[in-house]
Amino acid sequence: MNENAKNVAWTNQYPEFNHNEFIGWSSHPTQKPYAVVEIRSNLENERVQKRFEVTERLLSGQRPAPEVVTPIGETLIQQLLWSSNYGDYVSLYLALLNGLNPTPVDLVEKLKVDLNK
Repeated sequence: MNENAKNVAWTNQYPEFNHNEFIGWSSHPTQKPYAVVEIRSNLENERVQKRFEVTERLLSGQRPAPEVVTPIGETLIQQLLWSSNYGDYVSLYLALLNGLNPTPVDLVEKLKVDLNK
């Protein structure tokens, strides 16, 4: 999302999310300019699956409701490959929706030049 669509995006994972970032979402303002996307695999440990549910309940109204993506596949590797391909597709599609060419990374190129001076 950052490189292809030129949109700010970051990632976290459970259970780490329920420590630092979890508290940040509970603060004001309640209308945050972000979308929340959760990748929920049926292969996750039961405790992690429960964390998704409890977190959504506790943060309800304090962050955007998550868009839930469920990877397709019967094995972990199938779900990882599906998720990687799907994420690439979404980032390219978002770039097009933003009216941007996803390939140039001019700012990175400028950084490299300046670092080599």
